[in-house]
Amino acid sequence: MPASRRLILLGTYDAWRNRNRVLLEGLRDRGWEVLELNASAFAGTDRGQLRRWRVLVAALGHLWAWLGLASRYLRAPAHRAVLVAHLGPVDAPFAALLARLRGVRLYSDLSVPLAEAALDRGLVREGSWTARLLAVLDGLCVRLSHRVLGDSAVHCAQLCRRYRWPRRRWLVVPVGASDRAFPSTPGPSAAAGGVLFYGHYLRLQGAPCIVRAASLWPPEIRLLCIGAGDEEAECRKLAAGLGHIRFLPVQSYPRLIESIRAAELVLGIFGATPKAAAVVPNKVYEALAAGRPVITAAGPAQRELLPQGAVHCVPPEDPQALARAVEELFAQPARLQKLAERGRAAFELRFRPVAVVESLHRALTARGPGPDPSRGS
Repeated sequence: MPASRRLILLGTYDAWRNRNRVLLEGLRDRGWEVLELNASAFAGTDRGQLRRWRVLVAALGHLWAWLGLASRYLRAPAHRAVLVAHLGPVDAPFAALLARLRGVRLYSDLSVPLAEAALDRGLVREGSWTARLLAVLDGLCVRLSHRVLGDSAVHCAQLCRRYRWPRRRWLVVPVGASDRAFPSTPGPSAAAGGVLFYGHYLRLQGAPCIVRAASLWPPEIRLLCIGAGDEEAECRKLAAGLGHIRFLPVQSYPRLIESIRAAELVLGIFGATPKAAAVVPNKVYEALAAGRPVITAAGPAQRELLPQGAVHCVPPEDPQALARAVEELFAQPARLQKLAERGRAAFELRFRPVAVVESLHRALTARGPGPDPSRGS
Protein backbone atom coordinates (compact mmCIF):
# COMPACT_ATOMS: atom_id res chain seq x y z
CA MET A 1 0.00 0.00 0.00
CA PRO A 2 1.49 3.41 -0.94
CA ALA A 3 2.09 5.92 1.84
CA SER A 4 -0.56 8.20 0.30
CA ARG A 5 -3.21 5.61 1.28
CA ARG A 6 -1.88 4.86 4.76
CA LEU A 7 -3.09 6.39 8.04
CA ILE A 8 -1.94 6.04 11.64
CA LEU A 9 -4.66 5.73 14.30
CA LEU A 10 -2.68 6.93 17.29
CA GLY A 11 -3.35 7.26 21.00
CA THR A 12 -4.75 5.77 24.19
CA TYR A 13 -8.20 5.19 22.75
CA ASP A 14 -10.62 2.41 23.70
CA ALA A 15 -10.56 0.09 20.69
CA TRP A 16 -13.97 -1.36 21.61
CA ARG A 17 -15.83 1.93 21.71
CA ASN A 18 -18.41 2.11 18.94
CA ARG A 19 -17.18 5.46 17.59
CA ASN A 20 -13.64 4.17 17.15
CA ARG A 21 -14.72 0.88 15.58
CA VAL A 22 -16.92 2.69 13.06
CA LEU A 23 -14.16 5.11 12.01
CA LEU A 24 -11.70 2.26 11.62
CA GLU A 25 -14.07 0.03 9.66
CA GLY A 26 -15.25 2.88 7.44
CA LEU A 27 -11.76 4.03 6.49
CA ARG A 28 -10.64 0.49 5.72
CA ASP A 29 -13.77 -0.08 3.64
CA ARG A 30 -12.82 3.08 1.71
CA GLY A 31 -9.48 1.51 0.80
CA TRP A 32 -7.24 3.07 3.46
CA GLU A 33 -4.56 1.09 5.22
CA VAL A 34 -4.96 2.06 8.89
CA LEU A 35 -2.14 1.15 11.26
CA GLU A 36 -3.21 1.14 14.89
CA LEU A 37 -0.74 2.41 17.46
CA ASN A 38 -2.70 2.10 20.69
CA ALA A 39 -1.48 1.91 24.27
CA SER A 40 -4.60 2.40 26.33
CA ALA A 41 -4.01 3.85 29.76
CA PHE A 42 -7.72 3.43 30.48
CA ALA A 43 -8.22 -0.30 29.82
CA GLY A 44 -11.49 -1.42 31.39
CA THR A 45 -12.30 2.09 32.60
CA ASP A 46 -15.06 4.42 31.47
CA ARG A 47 -13.26 7.78 31.28
CA GLY A 48 -16.55 9.52 32.01
CA GLN A 49 -16.63 7.86 35.45
CA LEU A 50 -13.15 8.90 36.58
CA ARG A 51 -13.22 10.61 39.97
CA ARG A 52 -10.74 12.86 41.78
CA TRP A 53 -7.78 10.70 42.92
CA ARG A 54 -8.20 8.36 39.96
CA VAL A 55 -7.53 11.28 37.62
CA LEU A 56 -3.94 11.54 38.89
CA VAL A 57 -3.39 7.80 38.47
CA ALA A 58 -4.86 7.95 34.96
CA ALA A 59 -2.69 10.95 34.05
CA LEU A 60 0.49 9.17 35.13
CA GLY A 61 -0.54 6.08 33.19
CA HIS A 62 -1.28 8.26 30.18
CA LEU A 63 2.19 9.81 30.20
CA TRP A 64 3.80 6.39 30.50
CA ALA A 65 1.71 5.08 27.60
CA TRP A 66 2.81 7.96 25.40
CA LEU A 67 6.50 7.27 26.01
CA GLY A 68 6.01 3.90 24.35
CA LEU A 69 3.73 5.30 21.64
CA ALA A 70 6.29 7.94 20.64
CA SER A 71 8.95 5.31 20.04
CA ARG A 72 6.58 3.14 18.02
CA TYR A 73 5.26 6.06 15.97
CA LEU A 74 8.68 7.40 14.98
CA ARG A 75 9.53 3.94 13.61
CA ALA A 76 6.24 3.59 11.71
CA PRO A 77 6.26 3.53 7.88
CA ALA A 78 5.51 6.68 5.87
CA HIS A 79 1.86 7.73 5.98
CA ARG A 80 -0.51 10.46 4.85
CA ALA A 81 -1.98 11.61 8.18
CA VAL A 82 -2.46 10.87 11.87
CA LEU A 83 -5.95 10.30 13.30
CA VAL A 84 -6.71 10.72 16.99
CA ALA A 85 -9.80 8.78 18.04
CA HIS A 86 -12.72 9.36 20.45
CA LEU A 87 -11.93 11.80 23.29
CA GLY A 88 -9.27 13.38 21.12
CA PRO A 89 -8.21 16.18 23.51
CA VAL A 90 -6.58 13.59 25.79
CA ASP A 91 -4.16 12.60 23.03
CA ALA A 92 -4.04 15.58 20.65
CA PRO A 93 -1.09 17.50 22.21
CA PHE A 94 1.21 14.46 22.05
CA ALA A 95 -0.06 13.36 18.65
CA ALA A 96 0.32 16.87 17.19
CA LEU A 97 3.97 17.04 18.25
CA LEU A 98 4.75 13.66 16.72
CA ALA A 99 2.80 14.39 13.53
CA ARG A 100 4.77 17.59 13.01
CA LEU A 101 8.02 15.71 13.42
CA ARG A 102 6.89 13.49 10.54
CA GLY A 103 5.48 16.41 8.51
CA VAL A 104 1.90 15.11 8.32
CA ARG A 105 -1.49 16.48 9.32
CA LEU A 106 -3.50 15.66 12.42
CA TYR A 107 -7.21 14.80 12.36
CA SER A 108 -8.93 14.60 15.76
CA ASP A 109 -12.31 13.30 16.86
CA LEU A 110 -14.02 15.85 19.11
CA SER A 111 -17.54 14.44 19.01
CA VAL A 112 -17.38 14.29 22.84
CA PRO A 113 -15.42 17.29 24.18
CA LEU A 114 -13.95 16.79 27.64
CA ALA A 115 -15.60 19.85 29.20
CA GLU A 116 -19.03 18.96 27.84
CA ALA A 117 -18.73 15.34 28.97
CA ALA A 118 -17.64 16.32 32.49
CA LEU A 119 -20.51 18.81 32.82
CA ASP A 120 -23.04 16.26 31.53
CA ARG A 121 -21.89 13.73 34.14
CA GLY A 122 -21.89 16.23 36.99
CA LEU A 123 -18.14 15.80 37.54
CA VAL A 124 -17.53 19.56 37.43
CA ARG A 125 -19.57 22.73 37.88
CA GLU A 126 -20.21 25.21 35.09
CA GLY A 127 -17.65 28.02 35.35
CA SER A 128 -15.34 26.12 37.72
CA TRP A 129 -11.58 26.10 37.18
CA THR A 130 -11.72 22.41 36.28
CA ALA A 131 -14.38 23.02 33.65
CA ARG A 132 -12.33 25.88 32.23
CA LEU A 133 -9.18 23.76 32.12
CA LEU A 134 -11.00 20.99 30.25
CA ALA A 135 -12.36 23.58 27.81
CA VAL A 136 -8.79 24.80 27.25
CA LEU A 137 -7.71 21.23 26.41
CA ASP A 138 -10.64 20.92 24.00
CA GLY A 139 -9.70 24.22 22.36
CA LEU A 140 -6.07 23.14 22.10
CA CYS A 141 -7.23 20.04 20.25
CA VAL A 142 -9.10 22.24 17.76
CA ARG A 143 -6.11 24.53 17.22
CA LEU A 144 -3.59 21.71 16.80
CA SER A 145 -5.69 19.72 14.33
CA HIS A 146 -5.98 20.24 10.60
CA ARG A 147 -9.56 18.96 10.80
CA VAL A 148 -11.79 18.12 13.76
CA LEU A 149 -14.57 15.53 13.61
CA GLY A 150 -18.00 16.28 15.05
CA ASP A 151 -21.15 14.17 15.06
CA SER A 152 -23.68 16.66 13.66
CA ALA A 153 -23.61 20.13 12.12
CA VAL A 154 -25.93 21.32 14.91
CA HIS A 155 -23.56 20.08 17.60
CA CYS A 156 -20.50 21.54 15.84
CA ALA A 157 -22.18 24.95 15.58
CA GLN A 158 -23.29 24.78 19.21
CA LEU A 159 -19.75 24.05 20.42
CA CYS A 160 -18.21 26.73 18.23
CA ARG A 161 -20.63 29.36 19.58
CA ARG A 162 -20.11 28.29 23.17
CA TYR A 163 -16.31 28.14 23.09
CA ARG A 164 -15.59 30.50 20.17
CA TRP A 165 -13.90 27.82 18.10
CA PRO A 166 -13.37 28.25 14.33
CA ARG A 167 -16.16 26.42 12.47
CA ARG A 168 -14.15 26.01 9.25
CA ARG A 169 -12.03 23.18 10.70
CA TRP A 170 -14.95 20.89 11.48
CA LEU A 171 -16.11 17.85 9.53
CA VAL A 172 -19.47 16.23 10.24
CA VAL A 173 -18.95 12.48 10.72
CA PRO A 174 -22.14 10.91 12.15
CA VAL A 175 -21.68 8.30 14.87
CA GLY A 176 -23.18 5.44 12.84
CA ALA A 177 -22.84 1.81 13.87
CA SER A 178 -20.68 -1.16 12.97
CA ASP A 179 -22.09 -3.36 10.23
CA ARG A 180 -19.80 -6.13 11.52
CA ALA A 181 -21.84 -6.19 14.73
CA PHE A 182 -25.12 -5.97 12.76
CA PRO A 183 -24.19 -7.56 9.43
CA SER A 184 -27.54 -8.39 7.87
CA THR A 185 -31.14 -7.28 7.81
CA PRO A 186 -32.81 -8.97 10.78
CA GLY A 187 -36.43 -10.04 10.83
CA PRO A 188 -39.04 -9.31 13.48
CA SER A 189 -38.00 -9.94 17.07
CA ALA A 190 -38.67 -13.53 18.04
CA ALA A 191 -37.99 -12.99 21.72
CA ALA A 192 -40.82 -10.48 22.33
CA GLY A 193 -38.43 -8.50 24.48
CA GLY A 194 -40.64 -5.47 25.07
CA VAL A 195 -39.09 -1.98 25.25
CA LEU A 196 -35.36 -1.41 25.78
CA PHE A 197 -33.52 1.59 27.19
CA TYR A 198 -29.76 1.47 27.62
CA GLY A 199 -27.04 4.00 28.39
CA HIS A 200 -25.77 6.29 31.12
CA TYR A 201 -28.43 7.71 33.44
CA LEU A 202 -27.67 11.34 32.60
CA ARG A 203 -29.85 14.42 32.05
CA LEU A 204 -29.30 14.06 28.30
CA GLN A 205 -30.94 10.61 28.36
CA GLY A 206 -34.10 11.68 30.15
CA ALA A 207 -34.31 8.31 31.92
CA PRO A 208 -36.80 9.52 34.60
CA CYS A 209 -39.09 10.60 31.75
CA ILE A 210 -38.88 7.05 30.34
CA VAL A 211 -39.77 5.44 33.68
CA ARG A 212 -42.65 7.87 34.20
CA ALA A 213 -43.92 6.99 30.73
CA ALA A 214 -43.67 3.28 31.53
CA SER A 215 -45.83 3.83 34.59
CA LEU A 216 -48.53 5.17 32.22
CA TRP A 217 -48.50 2.53 29.49
CA PRO A 218 -50.14 -0.91 29.93
CA PRO A 219 -48.17 -3.25 32.24
CA GLU A 220 -48.23 -5.92 29.52
CA ILE A 221 -45.54 -3.86 27.77
CA ARG A 222 -42.31 -4.57 29.64
CA LEU A 223 -39.41 -2.11 29.98
CA LEU A 224 -35.80 -3.22 30.40
CA CYS A 225 -33.30 -0.55 31.52
CA ILE A 226 -29.59 -1.33 31.14
CA GLY A 227 -26.85 0.97 32.44
CA ALA A 228 -25.69 3.04 35.38
CA GLY A 229 -25.37 6.69 36.33
CA ASP A 230 -26.38 9.53 38.59
CA GLU A 231 -30.13 9.34 37.89
CA GLU A 232 -30.42 5.58 38.35
CA ALA A 233 -31.55 5.86 41.98
CA GLU A 234 -34.32 8.28 41.01
CA CYS A 235 -35.44 5.93 38.25
CA ARG A 236 -35.54 2.93 40.57
CA LYS A 237 -37.58 4.94 43.06
CA LEU A 238 -40.06 5.93 40.35
CA ALA A 239 -40.33 2.28 39.30
CA ALA A 240 -40.99 0.96 42.81
CA GLY A 241 -43.97 -1.40 42.75
CA LEU A 242 -44.10 -1.59 38.95
CA GLY A 243 -43.41 -5.21 38.05
CA HIS A 244 -43.08 -4.60 34.32
CA ILE A 245 -39.93 -2.46 34.75
CA ARG A 246 -36.61 -4.23 35.21
CA PHE A 247 -33.09 -2.86 35.73
CA LEU A 248 -29.77 -4.43 34.76
CA PRO A 249 -26.21 -3.11 35.23
CA VAL A 250 -23.90 -2.26 32.32
CA GLN A 251 -23.54 -5.29 30.03
CA SER A 252 -20.69 -6.50 27.85
CA TYR A 253 -21.09 -5.45 24.23
CA PRO A 254 -21.97 -8.95 22.94
CA ARG A 255 -24.69 -9.28 25.58
CA LEU A 256 -25.94 -5.78 24.82
CA ILE A 257 -26.26 -6.69 21.14
CA GLU A 258 -28.38 -9.68 22.17
CA SER A 259 -30.66 -7.39 24.17
CA ILE A 260 -31.01 -4.98 21.24
CA ARG A 261 -31.92 -7.81 18.88
CA ALA A 262 -34.43 -9.20 21.37
CA ALA A 263 -36.20 -5.87 21.89
CA GLU A 264 -39.46 -5.06 20.13
CA LEU A 265 -38.76 -1.33 20.48
CA VAL A 266 -35.66 0.68 21.44
CA LEU A 267 -35.78 4.09 23.13
CA GLY A 268 -33.37 6.92 22.31
CA ILE A 269 -32.90 10.06 24.41
CA PHE A 270 -35.60 12.31 25.88
CA GLY A 271 -33.73 15.00 27.82
CA ALA A 272 -34.47 18.68 27.25
CA THR A 273 -30.84 19.84 27.44
CA PRO A 274 -29.14 21.76 24.60
CA LYS A 275 -26.85 18.81 23.92
CA ALA A 276 -29.76 16.37 23.72
CA ALA A 277 -31.19 18.48 20.89
CA ALA A 278 -27.82 18.57 19.10
CA VAL A 279 -26.88 14.89 18.94
CA VAL A 280 -28.15 11.55 17.69
CA PRO A 281 -26.79 9.01 20.19
CA ASN A 282 -24.95 5.83 19.44
CA LYS A 283 -27.86 3.63 20.52
CA VAL A 284 -30.21 5.07 17.90
CA TYR A 285 -27.80 4.06 15.13
CA GLU A 286 -27.28 0.63 16.70
CA ALA A 287 -31.01 0.02 16.91
CA LEU A 288 -31.46 1.04 13.27
CA ALA A 289 -28.62 -1.31 12.32
CA ALA A 290 -30.31 -4.14 14.23
CA GLY A 291 -33.59 -3.49 12.46
CA ARG A 292 -35.33 -2.45 15.66
CA PRO A 293 -37.95 0.35 15.63
CA VAL A 294 -36.90 3.46 17.56
CA ILE A 295 -38.67 6.22 19.47
CA THR A 296 -36.59 9.26 20.40
CA ALA A 297 -37.12 12.94 21.19
CA ALA A 298 -37.51 15.36 18.31
CA GLY A 299 -34.77 17.96 17.86
CA PRO A 300 -32.57 19.75 15.33
CA ALA A 301 -30.00 16.93 15.10
CA GLN A 302 -32.69 14.34 14.40
CA ARG A 303 -34.08 16.53 11.62
CA GLU A 304 -30.57 17.08 10.22
CA LEU A 305 -29.40 13.47 10.16
CA LEU A 306 -32.35 11.07 10.20
CA PRO A 307 -34.58 10.64 7.14
CA GLN A 308 -38.26 11.28 7.76
CA GLY A 309 -39.94 8.12 8.98
CA ALA A 310 -36.73 6.37 10.06
CA VAL A 311 -37.62 6.88 13.73
CA HIS A 312 -40.73 7.92 15.62
CA CYS A 313 -40.23 11.27 17.38
CA VAL A 314 -41.98 12.70 20.43
CA PRO A 315 -41.40 15.97 22.33
CA PRO A 316 -38.55 15.89 24.87
CA GLU A 317 -39.34 15.40 28.58
CA ASP A 318 -42.96 14.48 27.83
CA PRO A 319 -43.80 11.13 29.48
CA GLN A 320 -47.44 11.30 28.40
CA ALA A 321 -46.48 11.66 24.72
CA LEU A 322 -43.94 8.86 25.01
CA ALA A 323 -46.44 6.54 26.72
CA ARG A 324 -49.03 7.22 24.01
CA ALA A 325 -46.51 6.55 21.25
CA VAL A 326 -45.41 3.23 22.78
CA GLU A 327 -48.97 2.08 23.36
CA GLU A 328 -50.08 3.03 19.83
CA LEU A 329 -47.15 1.28 18.16
CA PHE A 330 -47.61 -1.91 20.17
CA ALA A 331 -51.29 -1.88 19.22
CA GLN A 332 -50.30 -1.82 15.52
CA PRO A 333 -47.67 -4.51 14.86
CA ALA A 334 -47.61 -3.80 11.10
CA ARG A 335 -46.80 -0.14 11.79
CA LEU A 336 -44.08 -1.17 14.24
CA GLN A 337 -42.53 -3.47 11.64
CA LYS A 338 -42.71 -0.79 8.94
CA LEU A 339 -40.87 1.61 11.26
CA ALA A 340 -38.16 -1.02 11.77
CA GLU A 341 -37.80 -1.56 8.02
CA ARG A 342 -37.50 2.17 7.28
CA GLY A 343 -34.91 2.51 10.02
CA ARG A 344 -32.78 -0.32 8.68
CA ALA A 345 -33.03 1.15 5.16
CA ALA A 346 -31.76 4.49 6.51
CA PHE A 347 -28.84 2.72 8.17
CA GLU A 348 -27.92 0.92 4.95
CA LEU A 349 -27.97 4.17 2.99
CA ARG A 350 -26.43 6.67 5.43
CA PHE A 351 -25.04 5.18 8.62
CA ARG A 352 -22.88 2.18 7.71
CA PRO A 353 -19.19 2.88 8.47
CA VAL A 354 -18.29 3.33 4.80
CA ALA A 355 -20.98 6.03 4.52
CA VAL A 356 -20.35 7.98 7.72
CA VAL A 357 -16.64 8.55 6.95
CA GLU A 358 -17.36 10.10 3.54
CA SER A 359 -16.48 13.67 4.58
CA LEU A 360 -13.29 12.49 6.29
CA HIS A 361 -12.32 10.45 3.23
CA ARG A 362 -12.81 13.50 0.98
CA ALA A 363 -10.71 15.69 3.29
CA LEU A 364 -7.91 13.12 3.41
CA THR A 365 -7.77 12.81 -0.38
CA ALA A 366 -8.17 16.53 -1.15
CA ARG A 367 -4.47 17.46 -0.97
CA GLY A 368 -1.06 15.93 -0.37
CA PRO A 369 0.12 15.41 3.19
CA GLY A 370 2.65 18.28 3.49
CA PRO A 371 3.18 20.39 6.58
CA ASP A 372 0.20 21.17 8.79
CA PRO A 373 -1.31 24.48 7.62
CA SER A 374 -2.75 25.15 11.07
CA ARG A 375 0.75 26.13 12.15
CA GLY A 376 0.54 29.81 12.89
CA SER A 377 -3.11 30.15 11.84
